Amino acid sequence: CKAERGTHSMVLLTGPAGVGKSHLAEWLCEDAHERGVAIPLRARHNKIPTPFDGIVGAVIGYLGLENADRATIERVLLNIWDVRKEDDDAHVWVAAVAEWLRPTAPGQQIEVGPSGKRFVINSREIRWAIVRHVLELLGRDRPLLLWLDDLHLAAGRDFDWIEQLRIKPLPVRMLILATTPTRGPEAATAQQPRILELVDKLGARTIEVEPLSASEMRELLLTSAALDDGVVDLAFRRSRGIPLFALQLVHAWANGGALHMLGGRYCVKGVVEDEVPSTTATLWDERLSALPDEALRAAMAASALGGEVRSEVLVPLLTSLGLSAFTAISMLEQTQLLTKVGKDRYRWPHALLQEHLLTKLSDLPEAPHVLREAAFALASYHPAAGTRRIVRHRVTNLIRAKEEGEAVRVMIDFVARSWERTRDVNATIGDLHLIDGLPRGGWAAMHSRWLAEALRHAGQLEDANALALSARRAFASLNDPYNEAQCLRLLGHIASEKGVPRDGRAMVAKARSMMDTLHDAWGRAQCDVVLGELDYLLGDHALAARELETAIEPLEQAQDLLGRGQCQILLALIDLGRNDARTARRHLISARQGFDRIGYRLGTAQCDVALAHADHRLDEVESARARGQNALSSFQLLGTPRGQTAALRVMAMAALDAGDLVDAEQRANEALELFEQIGDPWGLAESKLLLAQVALSRGTPDAREILEAIEIQRVQEREPLQHWHLTMAWMLARDGAFDDALHHLEQAKGALGDGRLGDHALPLSVRVASLSWPESYKEKLEDVLLKAEP
Repeated sequence: CKAERGTHSMVLLTGPAGVGKSHLAEWLCEDAHERGVAIPLRARHNKIPTPFDGIVGAVIGYLGLENADRATIERVLLNIWDVRKEDDDAHVWVAAVAEWLRPTAPGQQIEVGPSGKRFVINSREIRWAIVRHVLELLGRDRPLLLWLDDLHLAAGRDFDWIEQLRIKPLPVRMLILATTPTRGPEAATAQQPRILELVDKLGARTIEVEPLSASEMRELLLTSAALDDGVVDLAFRRSRGIPLFALQLVHAWANGGALHMLGGRYCVKGVVEDEVPSTTATLWDERLSALPDEALRAAMAASALGGEVRSEVLVPLLTSLGLSAFTAISMLEQTQLLTKVGKDRYRWPHALLQEHLLTKLSDLPEAPHVLREAAFALASYHPAAGTRRIVRHRVTNLIRAKEEGEAVRVMIDFVARSWERTRDVNATIGDLHLIDGLPRGGWAAMHSRWLAEALRHAGQLEDANALALSARRAFASLNDPYNEAQCLRLLGHIASEKGVPRDGRAMVAKARSMMDTLHDAWGRAQCDVVLGELDYLLGDHALAARELETAIEPLEQAQDLLGRGQCQILLALIDLGRNDARTARRHLISARQGFDRIGYRLGTAQCDVALAHADHRLDEVESARARGQNALSSFQLLGTPRGQTAALRVMAMAALDAGDLVDAEQRANEALELFEQIGDPWGLAESKLLLAQVALSRGTPDAREILEAIEIQRVQEREPLQHWHLTMAWMLARDGAFDDALHHLEQAKGALGDGRLGDHALPLSVRVASLSWPESYKEKLEDVLLKAEP
């Protein structure tokens, strides 16, 4: 409590399963809460993740929002964070946190909540930012006690965000209290190396919780019932000093009728005293052997629903299996196999019990039927049925039930619907890896197609290209022209990003022709958007505008707000090429409003970059720099390198034209570094041109060296060519080579056709004209100079 803000410590409780690590951590959390010395956040983890796992469940539990709907969550957040009506940014954060706590399922239509905002979470960077924001607000007054229970069952991204806290510490005081087993088969998990790495990086203190001694076990058991010394000794030996197992054994003997009162104390009969179980599985089996058959069947069925069981799912599942649901649930509660938490949720006394029951279920002949019914119950009755965690749970059950075909169908259907809304690249890749090796025939091609889509956005262009080619060949052999055309569209997009937009355009044009034959308006519009983008890059702005305008109506009919917004951004860029910044602004404001309605922050950031270009074109350079900085922050939050390069470039242009050469050089170098990582010839050329322009503004001789190093012939796009000719004209006119400068100005004027302007052409043209030209060249200069009129 007395530590300085930004102090993060970690304690790791280890020991065999059932020794009491979690009970000790829970007692510490309750004590901290009762005394008001810290805010306890209980983050549990299960082998099959539940919607309340990890830090999400910790925050939901602390705020008491387990059964709250989305609107209630927003109202609670607005209230506890005291958000003012005029604070637009705070309302966006409320919408973001509500989406994080209660994610929207693909295809689900929800009303705008009390925040008045929507928010799409489609990258781990956004999730990390939301986690940081929430923890910072929760911990501003008191320290945070973050309990990470069963850390060995945590997903990789749970470790990732904890490591992010180490890299970028929060201005809060935090004690991380983690539990993990270190003995037995349950300790041999894939996450053990990450736990050890985390302990090392955070300098964590490790505390080994040892099994109880005979005297300690005696004291514990005698507090639960008046037991004979023989019962206490037998429970101690059979449990090997593990308190959870000892209590479970005594409970099992009581339920099984093995305990009898004699002389005021309970004695045990009918239990083999010299047989000590060798494994925890044997201990659980002894615990389960006392159950009636119906209760055991119900327990195994419930285990297929995961670490947290909802009554509205469990009841129909048990009914479908021919069991008396309420009787079976009552027996499970009485025998303490399930513990009720809240109004309609149950939890297992230990994660190992749920895993053991699931293993026992897998050995039964009826296991496939039970697992299929569990998957159906999750899909039909779980309140979060359409969310990623529940869909993945369903798919896992279907795979265990040997229903690989249905598992593949469910997952690919989810990926397709989710992609249209969120474009969550890392999550999509993880979803598809869950069914690796299972798809056959057309489904295998669909798997490759969607994985290629995700890998393109992740910048893994070679892998994306190989998968898209494979999928296209498969769809062609299956006579599936629609999906073959989608693969061609994707291949064209990949080709453009690899620096060959002309080849890409030919592929997309073929895809559009196929969609036209199929009379598929939406598929045709999707191709038109890509064609418009490629024709814009290739300098044919008139054709690009026609293609984009043709696409808007079918995109609106398909309610594809992402595609429509992309069209408007591209149309705005074309307007800027005509020097019509005001029409461009109208397009961008409309697109931004559409993206804002669905909470698509990547789209709003793209609009901000384009608006910065419009400001720059109207000579509002300080506004352009501010918008560019806002967009850069958004792209960094989203983890989008290509977006960051766009923001850095417009900031460098605006800084150059504002006379801030230091900032212009810094931004250009940052953009160049990112473009080198991406391997984009267009971006490399534009970044180096900006550095050459900075050198020319300073009058330093290295401008020629920079310009000569630019391989402009490798760039197929026309806009960098225009900027290169203008920069060459600037350098040559400065050096007195006016005839050569005029030649480059003439080439620049024809680079885009119809006197169109690249996004930096006009300021460069003005700089060339402002140099001291001989009187004899003035008339020729006037003829070849790019004009500002639209």
